[in-house]
Amino acid sequence: LHGWPILPENMISTRPGPMLAAADRFDITVTGLGGHAAMPHGARDPIVAAAALVQAIQSIVSRNVDPVQGAVISVTMFNAGSAFNIIPETCTMSGTVRALHEEAMTTVRARLEQVVQEIASAYGCKASLDYHVGYPVTRNDEAEVETVLDTARSVLEEDQVQLLEAPGMGAEDFSYYCEQVPSCFFVVGLLPPDRDSMPMLHHPCFDFNDDVIATGIEMFCKLALNNQG
Repeated sequence: LHGWPILPENMISTRPGPMLAAADRFDITVTGLGGHAAMPHGARDPIVAAAALVQAIQSIVSRNVDPVQGAVISVTMFNAGSAFNIIPETCTMSGTVRALHEEAMTTVRARLEQVVQEIASAYGCKASLDYHVGYPVTRNDEAEVETVLDTARSVLEEDQVQLLEAPGMGAEDFSYYCEQVPSCFFVVGLLPPDRDSMPMLHHPCFDFNDDVIATGIEMFCKLALNNQG
């Protein structure tokens, strides 16, 4: 069970099949030749190469992944340099790759390695990719989803129980349970009735809505009692 800030307070929701994405992480180091900012022709600027690489990475999803499957690549860290008048020797960046289908994930992993090497080479630099395979897809069992939704209807009003319209690209370590036994990852709405929005998960101002705790407890108690045999 996970709190969900975009759903109304105490609403229970889930869906069969892929619920959350697989998520990998990557670290890239671009190495050039440092020099004076006034004489860039005597250097090989890793910042320029890395900036081009950030742009090129985005084309992997738009031009290599089946649009029906979908994926996302986000570069979330970019670091280089120590002074305004020095071209540094290295530039580093990190980010995440996410997808709901293994075929899409495989395509992105392979293309990322190619793009990193070839873009760096085009700018006279070298690059290394350190790729970390992370959480798999959180995949819900259809029968367990029905069990959770039926239980929710015994706890809440009918209009407080719904199928989630689409999977999300977040990731969960609960996915490892889903790979071993029939499972259901479900969410409870956190958005108070007097508000139009609230800070999202991982936002520095996020504050869990304690008014939904009782609903979560009752859900788990009834799920346990109804599945003793």
